[in-house]
Amino acid sequence: MKSLLILFGAAALLCSCASQPEPAAGRRTDRILAELHDPASKKVLVVSHRGDWRNWPENSIPAIESVIRMGVDIMELDLKLTKDSVLVLCHDKTIDRTTSGKGRVCDITYDSIRRCKLRRAHNVVTDDLRMPTLREALEVCKDRIVVNIHHFGEQIIDYLERRTNKAEIRISDERPQLLDTGGGILQADRVLGGDGPLLVHNVDILSNAPLSRLMQRQLDTDADATLLTSLRESSRRLAFDASDRLRGWHDLRTGAVKPATYQPGSLSEEAFSGIYAISPRAIQKMREQMPAHPFPIMDFLLTACRTSDFRRCCLPGLRLLDIGKPDALARAGQFLSEIMNN
Repeated sequence: MKSLLILFGAAALLCSCASQPEPAAGRRTDRILAELHDPASKKVLVVSHRGDWRNWPENSIPAIESVIRMGVDIMELDLKLTKDSVLVLCHDKTIDRTTSGKGRVCDITYDSIRRCKLRRAHNVVTDDLRMPTLREALEVCKDRIVVNIHHFGEQIIDYLERRTNKAEIRISDERPQLLDTGGGILQADRVLGGDGPLLVHNVDILSNAPLSRLMQRQLDTDADATLLTSLRESSRRLAFDASDRLRGWHDLRTGAVKPATYQPGSLSEEAFSGIYAISPRAIQKMREQMPAHPFPIMDFLLTACRTSDFRRCCLPGLRLLDIGKPDALARAGQFLSEIMNN
């Protein structure tokens, strides 16, 4: 509907302008039309809903590729979660209208959905098109990349400038000053833009985390943030109340707690994974409440938890490996092999 409203507004403006006599060369409607049809114009953004659904099945890979070729600025995708936690592109709760199959997406496994063929807008079943996953769609759309640089920044930029592909790359530059895990999020958000939750995965952590389930939990609850936790051994733990909301922090080695009023043992304590989803409103609150200089994300979470909805998401079977130290790199290959084969 957003693209329809934009186009309807432009049409109404054209009609009202055309009703006022002007010299042909300077007619405002001509100028508006010229902007509308100029692919390089920055005054009009063209938004495609479900891709090129007139010529291809909606939310399909060919529909995405078609609007990219057209020069569309933004494409809206619709996501649903399958029974086995795979994010697929589907607008409806069921697959009845858009595929040759029937049933609710949440009740069907991904493999079963892949056996169904997509339908075109006029209800004709295609020969070989299947419902894509979010991963497949992102592979098609991977023309915009954000690279965060600090150490060896010049070498990284030099490499990116010499690359052979034509992907658009944006730089989040921390060479003047490392911004820590909180300040880095604020700067990256400025570069990324967008109006949905931001998924953060610490770069020195390997995991088998089901990120689609974490994001779905964030979308379902509309919390300020959803923190992936586990019951693994850790000297530093986060404390959560009965409603799964963050209420404190506890260092088992030193006995330190945050806030100072927190009584260890009064709440459920779990280890933080360094993986979380954070909402735009929480990022805005971070901008307003935290200092301009670098700060850890944990400082914000513990400062704002009294007035914010930061929730835990503790998933069974979560495996993590911290590779922040050289001796851990030797175990990384074996760890990846194990989680990929399970």
